[in-house]
Amino acid sequence: MLGVVVEDWVRVNVDRATKLHIQVSGASAVIRDVEGAFMATTACFLPIVSLAFQAELLAIKHGVELAQQLSYQKVQVKSDSSQAISIINTCVDRASAMDLLAGDVLHNAASFTASKFISITRNNNGVAHCLANVAVSSGTRLV
Repeated sequence: MLGVVVEDWVRVNVDRATKLHIQVSGASAVIRDVEGAFMATTACFLPIVSLAFQAELLAIKHGVELAQQLSYQKVQVKSDSSQAISIINTCVDRASAMDLLAGDVLHNAASFTASKFISITRNNNGVAHCLANVAVSSGTRLV
């Protein structure tokens, strides 16, 4: 991002963890400033969500909601699910559950002055993944 001032942006790394054998998932979001300093996190248990893609979209939704609650205005949401990022970035008004969930994410993100949804590698998402595993194991929501 050459020549672009990014000091007022926050990064929201999101991830999910899924335990297929018991059909539950966990979702997490970690908010950091532009220098990588920790600012906030949330992790929540998702009962009866066994589809990894759906859990990833819910993690993105929870991350956007946390950024809204904390009144951040410029938000970069980063996920290691290129499929989830793609559906949000190309959201079409269709009636599928995933498109409706992506539409909810975009509706919430409209409150920001600027937002970006970016696909990253799993190697760059370790903390969010660990917290999603904690959410699966705890069976509760943590903020």
